[in-house]
Amino acid sequence: IGCVATNQPRKDLGLYFQALRALQDRGLPVYGWLHTDVLTKAWSVIQLVEDCGLQKRVTVSTAAYTDRQLALLYQRCSVTIAPGLGEGFGYPIVESLASGVPVVHGDFGGGRELVPRREWRFPVRELRLEGIYGQKRPVFRAEDVANAVERVWHWQDEIGAETGGEYCRGAVAHLDWVALWPRWRAWVRQGLEG
Repeated sequence: IGCVATNQPRKDLGLYFQALRALQDRGLPVYGWLHTDVLTKAWSVIQLVEDCGLQKRVTVSTAAYTDRQLALLYQRCSVTIAPGLGEGFGYPIVESLASGVPVVHGDFGGGRELVPRREWRFPVRELRLEGIYGQKRPVFRAEDVANAVERVWHWQDEIGAETGGEYCRGAVAHLDWVALWPRWRAWVRQGLEG
């Protein structure tokens, strides 16, 4: 179960690790992969691993990967978790889907619009305020994330890995540069002519 997220307060890395723990407590043989920028910043990744008892059940990477390497790492996952707390456009969501891998995300912010199936989203239990500007942040439960992951696995069992991968890639095909460039070029040209 993958997760690609920078180590900052608006990425709920605690939720990711607690969801892995919840799935393991259900008797499922889970293994996690977290790719982040640094081990200690808003979160202590090492502390989260220890607190959730996931030693030897998770790999954490911080290296800079090429696009190809990152895609191959995504493809080693059966599902990814996007633990954002109010994204606009979440690159890891699109990267996961473009790699043919389903992604679960909270039913909040712009990220939810990128997740192609409603059952892959987990509910907001309440909202809390954060920071000096009183930003509204969702509160999610690890059990709900684990449920969404299990719904993905059931869907994969029903539809098959190859068809599921094609579905995920198709869900973000409109964001491929080949599809976007003509619209961008027309927009830029219109601005220059105006």
